[in-house]
This record gives sequence, structure tokens and C-alpha cells, in this order.
Amino acid sequence: MPTQCLFNQKELQGNPKKLTKSRAQQAFTLLTLLANPRDHVALRSWCGFGSQDLRSGAWSRIRRFCAENELSLFEVTEGMQDRQFGTSGDRWIIQRLHSLKENLERFAPLTGFDLIDALFPKDDKDFAQIREALPENIDCETTTQQILELLRTNIAQPELPTDVETVRIMSLYKSKGLTADLVIVQGCIEGLLPDLSDATTDEERHLTLEEERRLFYVALTRARKYLILSSVNWLPTDSAKRMRIPVPGNPTVYKTISTRFINDLGPTCPDPIEGTKLIEHFQEFTTKFST
Repeated sequence: MPTQCLFNQKELQGNPKKLTKSRAQQAFTLLTLLANPRDHVALRSWCGFGSQDLRSGAWSRIRRFCAENELSLFEVTEGMQDRQFGTSGDRWIIQRLHSLKENLERFAPLTGFDLIDALFPKDDKDFAQIREALPENIDCETTTQQILELLRTNIAQPELPTDVETVRIMSLYKSKGLTADLVIVQGCIEGLLPDLSDATTDEERHLTLEEERRLFYVALTRARKYLILSSVNWLPTDSAKRMRIPVPGNPTVYKTISTRFINDLGPTCPDPIEGTKLIEHFQEFTTKFST
């Protein structure tokens, strides 16, 4: 069957390793930080732009410094700008943090069209696609937060037909508002769902956990007839680590644990079956599905 991948977002395409090739990505990241200066993902992205390794090693040192000294990420990054924590970062990240501070001060007073034209210049081809995604109901009084939410929705959740003849592959987030006769939620593994690897405090872990539980519920409720929750029993350790799944020790293969969200389904949740048994009965399943 033909497939349609909905992970790619043309409005934000670019190469984050090069500053000149990621201008739309940087502008959207800056918009996110204008709306919420404590957005962890946006801050991480901003500090990595323009680096061949996206400053992964330096960022890991900053995260460890936070944990070892019981400091929040933003306490450390703000202190780095004043060289209070010089050993935890590097020159590139400090430069990026200074650039971020200057940009936040520059754009903070702007709203509506003024903010949009400043972030995404009208006659610049690098921003042509992201400007096409801007909703029509923006006016001079539209706030930064409102612009971000409207733009994020149009990019991540565009209007899509509900009945199609293709297999659509998408994130949990993008599935909101869509339905299908058959829905497969793949990767229902602890460490992937939920993914708490970016949470450094108990509060962040709680907020991330609740958000991912909500997204899981959204995915479950997309199914009109059939719902399959899929996971694997074993993963090569290198694959698990690439997925940022916490692996104790260094085994050759990692025995996975099903996502904790399965337990939330209660006593009506069906018993798990092996994929081979589903394949054995696939003809019967597809016949029933087609009718």
C-alpha cells in the first residue's frame, strides 16, 4: 500500500549545523523562547545551531553540572553568561546565550505583524514557506504566545483529509483531530513512551509524564475499529542507546519493558499476543477488517 510520511515539516527544513542554512529554524526557535524563555527544547536547539555536533558533548556536561549541583538548567545557563559556571559549558554555547539575550531584548516589545516581519522577513526566500503557514487571523494586537500557537498548529497539525487510501505515518502529536479504521501505536516501550530523558527536575518529569500520557490517550482515541499497541521484547543495546532508552550496564541486547501507560488501561485491556500469532491469523484479521 502507498504510504505518506507526515514527520517532515517543510516550513522548518534546513541544516541546523550551519547558521546560514537554518535561518527559519532559528527564527521559529527564537519565537518559542520569546513566548516561553524557559522552554528546554528550544534553549537546547538554540545553543546547538551552527555546530557540527550541535554541541552535544558540552550540553551533556551542562546537564551533569545541573544534576551534581542541584541547580536548574536556567540557573546554570544564566550564570554562564556572567562566567559563574565557566567549567560547565564552552565558548560557543556562551556566545549563543549572549546572542539569545540580545535577540530577546530586541524582539520582546513587538507584537502582531511587526514581530512576524522582524522574525520572518517578507521578501526573504528562506522564510517563504513559514510565512505561507501563517494564519490569516493575525492582527497588530496578536501576542507572541498566540502567534506561536497558531503557527505551531498550522505546521504540526495541518488540515488533512480524514479518509485516504494511504498508510499515514506520523507522531502522536500530529494525530490529533484525525481518525482511521486501523491505528497502530508503535514503540510502546518504557524509555520511548514516555521519554523523560530531557527532564532534569521532579517538576519537569511530572509535566513531561502528564503531557506524554495525554498524547498516548490522543493516539488511542484515533481508532474507529481496530487499535494495535506494538512493542518489542528485545533491542540491540546500541539501538536502544540511540533511542535514548536508559540501559543499565552494557549488555549485548536490552530486554525492554512495556510502557507504564499500558497499566493505565485497566482490567479491560486485552492480553498481549506475539506478533507472529498476529501474522498467523492475519488473513482472518484482514478479511474481518475489510468487511
